[in-house]
Amino acid sequence: MKNARDLQRRSERHRWILTQLSELPKIRQDYNYLLLELGMSKDPPTKEDWTAKWQPLLRNVGSAIAQGEISAASEEFLRWPEGIDQVDGQDATRRTVNRCRIEVGGTVVNIQLGSIHSVKGETHTATLVCETYYYKHNLSALRDWILGKMEGEQKKTPKLTKGRLKLHYVAMTRPSHLLCLAMPRTTFEANGQLDVAAIAELASRGWSVVET
Repeated sequence: MKNARDLQRRSERHRWILTQLSELPKIRQDYNYLLLELGMSKDPPTKEDWTAKWQPLLRNVGSAIAQGEISAASEEFLRWPEGIDQVDGQDATRRTVNRCRIEVGGTVVNIQLGSIHSVKGETHTATLVCETYYYKHNLSALRDWILGKMEGEQKKTPKLTKGRLKLHYVAMTRPSHLLCLAMPRTTFEANGQLDVAAIAELASRGWSVVET
């Protein structure tokens, strides 16, 4: 994706995407339609709807944002997961709609997407906690805790930060083997450059830092 780095640096990515599509009114309309329908609809799409309608729309919008063809990995992600159409009952369908099955080099990985609240009390082999935004980036707001500069709640810790700590404690204690945090590169930058000292501190605390 040509604009991937620029997109990663943006805090308001929705507005950035709308700007990128400002000269493509039809694609911009499709993008807003996707957000409204897939984000707000109470009923999950059927295999037929996904293949005939949603997949082409997502491919066109993705290509327009990327300013080129989407990657093979993106094409694989857009494929309808095998087995969902065989699930009996609407409730079971809802439980599987946020699951995808990926095969890389002969290894198959089943991935379940969900909110932190939805996995409370569960244990998983591996967990990827993705950055989210509420007034500011949640994981980035916990930078000092991740770097070991802060521990637990302090008397002067803002109420909102306390909530972030409790929520992400739940998220980070789900995995039994592997914990990954997906955070913006800017979280560990100083004056526009990668903060080498911060990265070294992360490594000393057992983190492996991978930039994508």
